[in-house]
Amino acid sequence: MPPLTTQAIKSSHAVVTTLHTTPRNILVAFDDGIVNIFDLEGKNERVLMASERGGVWAMDTWFEEGREEEEWLAVGGTDCLVGVWSLRRLEKMSTLSGHQNTVRCIATLSATQVLSGSRDSTLRIWNINTSTCEAILDGHTKTIRHFAVKDNIAVSASYDSDARVWDLRTRKCVHVLRDHDEKVYVVKFDGRRIVTGSMDRTVRVWDPVSGTCRAVLRGHNSLVGLLELTNTSLITAGADGDIFSWSLDDYAEEWRVDAHGNAVTALHSNGQMIASGGSDGKVKVWNAQTGAVISELLDSDAVWQVAILGQKILVFFMKKNNVIMEFWAVPASS
Repeated sequence: MPPLTTQAIKSSHAVVTTLHTTPRNILVAFDDGIVNIFDLEGKNERVLMASERGGVWAMDTWFEEGREEEEWLAVGGTDCLVGVWSLRRLEKMSTLSGHQNTVRCIATLSATQVLSGSRDSTLRIWNINTSTCEAILDGHTKTIRHFAVKDNIAVSASYDSDARVWDLRTRKCVHVLRDHDEKVYVVKFDGRRIVTGSMDRTVRVWDPVSGTCRAVLRGHNSLVGLLELTNTSLITAGADGDIFSWSLDDYAEEWRVDAHGNAVTALHSNGQMIASGGSDGKVKVWNAQTGAVISELLDSDAVWQVAILGQKILVFFMKKNNVIMEFWAVPASS
């Protein structure tokens, strides 16, 4: 089965750093500071030079209430800045300065507030209207690699081996999640549970209210850097090439597959299917209930990002020094 569309969007050694989709746009960022913007069909490309001093590593978007035609973008990267842009006009509206190292993660809290996490070990809450920092959330001692936000709670994951739970209303740390032995790379939070993946090869599930560890999930043989939460399962993927599914009822292993032989580099699930990409250059689609492979979509030099968008699968990959964007039809699940 051939792809629905194929488009070379860069002829260089640029690396895709992050992918963000909205009801209106597809945004893909690179380590050269550029963000490419497409509509949901992969057309009407626009190019935003978001940073002239290094790569973009984090993005988030929002719509202003009452002005749905206006979509806003916050970006952060190696220039240590958070930039706020109008996506409609591709005009920079604000520069938020204060971090001392790469901005690694960004989340919109409201139409006027943005949260950022940095390799300088801090999180910052910014007022977009005044371009000022309202609060510095201090406590980590090393790089903040990732965070997750739900309602008024943020959970940060750090190379100091800890995750921290923050109340965004009081701007205070309410729990330090301290049981990992090595760097924490990724965190998910759905309001009911916090899940962390670490270089210590374990996945831990935490109670967000008490801060206690509910479960330790073992089986990976290397760094666990990718997590997906569905309504019934937790999907984990690691640098060992394996993908696991765990029940959210009792955190028992449901299935495991040797997905890519080496590192899994991209992962997304819609609850029925899982799309994965690996350092083996392959993209595969799996049955989320059984772990059976449904389809192998492509073979490339490197897979950067995958996303299931309705009845299509979006893939960004490298082949022959070209960054390629492809859409594939979602395969039948049987």
